[in-house]
Amino acid sequence: MLKAVLFDLGNTLIDVSTWKEKFPKAIINFLFSSYSVPKNVAKEKLKITLEEVEKISKTNPHIDKIREAARIYSSLLKETGYSIQEEEIVKFTIQFRDKNLRPMPYAKQTLNFLKKKGFSLYLISDGRKDRVKKFLEFLKIEELFTEIFISEEEETTKKERLFEAFFNSTKLNPKECLMVGNDPESDGTALRYGIPFCLISTDKITENYTFKISSLKDLKKVLEFFNKEPQLTCKLCGKKVKNKILCNSCKNKLEKDIKEDQYAISLISDVSEFTNSKFEDTFEKILNGPLIVREEWIEKWPTTEEEVNKFYKENTSYIYDLSLVYLHKNWRDQNKEIVSYVVKNNFSTAMDFGSGIGQLALELSEAGIDVSCVDVSEYLLKYLRFRADKRGRKIKLYKEIPNEKFDIVIATDVLEHLWKPEEVLNKLCSHANKAIAITFRPFRMEDVLHPMHLQRNAEKKKIFDSILSSNGFFLEASGLPRGLEIWRKKE
Repeated sequence: MLKAVLFDLGNTLIDVSTWKEKFPKAIINFLFSSYSVPKNVAKEKLKITLEEVEKISKTNPHIDKIREAARIYSSLLKETGYSIQEEEIVKFTIQFRDKNLRPMPYAKQTLNFLKKKGFSLYLISDGRKDRVKKFLEFLKIEELFTEIFISEEEETTKKERLFEAFFNSTKLNPKECLMVGNDPESDGTALRYGIPFCLISTDKITENYTFKISSLKDLKKVLEFFNKEPQLTCKLCGKKVKNKILCNSCKNKLEKDIKEDQYAISLISDVSEFTNSKFEDTFEKILNGPLIVREEWIEKWPTTEEEVNKFYKENTSYIYDLSLVYLHKNWRDQNKEIVSYVVKNNFSTAMDFGSGIGQLALELSEAGIDVSCVDVSEYLLKYLRFRADKRGRKIKLYKEIPNEKFDIVIATDVLEHLWKPEEVLNKLCSHANKAIAITFRPFRMEDVLHPMHLQRNAEKKKIFDSILSSNGFFLEASGLPRGLEIWRKKE
């Protein structure tokens, strides 16, 4: 359960970029009008000054940059015959900065909203104490924070130490926190400490975040992912529902239809028998499968590759979530498409990577295909073995990709869950003799049901296409059910 929201300060709550962007022109004009310093001279010396200050701040990040820059600038100008006192430059700079300081859009409104919702707020700022205090005073928000952590006070130059100080002081669990900031490197350090990280839009190309928003106004959307009773839409009719997959009307109709649907009855019966549960109870759990997995995910909220792998290895609730995919007749078309393609092309072997409950594997096996299944979850592999034995089907099961080649490799509803999907897709290509069938459903802010879709960038699909092309595959079929694509190996 989310209890605390941590904020960076600069360019997260207060705009410190705008004044810096405007400053060079302002100081050059000031020196020209007040001291007759030629603009080209002022510009040249300012460039040298800023570069020098940047070098110094790397070894001493807590220096007073304004005063240090004024000292260097004054000295450089003096060398060219223009005597401007260091204090004059300091005075102009501070006055210009203060005049151009602005809160980031929706900063104070967001903090007040979170406070009213009962969240504890913390400030995690790497900078000088006097500067941080000045900015807080300007924003009039200091009283909203439960505690403030400033790198200079903690005698550190790294944000990592601030997170350590935060945990030592608050004793909070990382999964009870959310970090909000604009720097994927510095603020993104939160991820290494197990804290989900919300990145405010940046020009930097990065995947180092849990959520990405354009402004603080969108933070409310992020909070919905932590809500134990999220607002959803019915999977069948699209009607708004709260904390359930189907509206009452669609659920009642599905219950009625299932009584005459042997496919669904068999699906529910398998789970019921395997988990030693009543048919009716199993049906309810399958209907709520995605909600159960979602709750377990946000409870643990994996933020590292090791944590993600551990979640999928140990989770036992996916048996319900993955069964729901096939509960309604309209949701089974993808499997039909794959089986039809395999049979039509006279393929004899297939590998289902991320096989889950094995529904596709069973249908391929029934069509006479020699099937191998790969899944990281021992629990799901055990369930698939149970289902295969029950039907007298011989299916090979693996926890890792076997050292074999197959006519077709299938990876549906799996790439978005992987930490390094590019590496995996490259490997899958090397095991496919004739074709690859894939889907890719990246994370969307509107889809609060699937925070476990790790791949946040829809543009990643272009990278996948490039990987497939470079491995000798061409797109043979697209626009198929549930985003299915089939790529064929060039002869």
